Amino acid sequence: MADVDRGELPLVVVITTGGTIAQRRDPESGIAFPAVPGAMLLEALPKLQARARIKIIDLCNMDSSWITPADWLKLGRLAGDELREAAVGLVITHGTDTMAETAFFLDLVLDGVKPVVLTGAMRLDAEDMADGPANLANAVAQVGAPSARDWGVTINMDGCIHAARHVRKADSTRLQSFTSGSAGIMGRVQDRLLQRIGHRPRRLRFPLPEALPAVPLLRTYVGDDGALIRAAIDQRVLMLALAGIPRTAAELAGYFQ
Repeated sequence: MADVDRGELPLVVVITTGGTIAQRRDPESGIAFPAVPGAMLLEALPKLQARARIKIIDLCNMDSSWITPADWLKLGRLAGDELREAAVGLVITHGTDTMAETAFFLDLVLDGVKPVVLTGAMRLDAEDMADGPANLANAVAQVGAPSARDWGVTINMDGCIHAARHVRKADSTRLQSFTSGSAGIMGRVQDRLLQRIGHRPRRLRFPLPEALPAVPLLRTYVGDDGALIRAAIDQRVLMLALAGIPRTAAELAGYFQ
């Protein structure tokens, strides 16, 4: 194969945030812990250097269950800054527990048509048949494809591409752990080739705020006497989200009197 002028290769920015893809298991305790920086993730994929120029930014290395709205804001600002530069798009490595939530937030606040793809792993880096390297390679291939523009923020896991608007984690044991329900997947990456299947959903756009208010999410249930709702209101929250059994407007108004 002829030598490739690296200046002609697409520039892909990889922002790492942690998750299973960046964890290893302690041999004595058996507990998984953050241990793998972005440079080590790419060491497992030497052929990527022939397909793209990779810029690595290690933002953090944490379990995604620890992610906070403040982390979303930091990631959103960094992603926005990088998208305004020369990169063709971004790959964000992330834990799967809150990957869908992070993807949806970024889809709301990022402008432009450059691809932003979140990926991660269901198996640890050092385990047999670890899926992290393949997922990362697929995400880079998606971002580098000219046809990937204007898809919105997506998740690419096990070769399947999901729109941030529809995706959710549905299984904690399978490699194909995400679903987009009746909306279906947007596309696939197979043999590093991008295939479009579904349509991009209509995107909502909001300016990136300086801060995000705390919004308690409470689930109502049979026999619920409203004690948790009243407790949240006593904390002077600005907003309250309810899920579960519907409440009438009159009933809800009574809690605020």
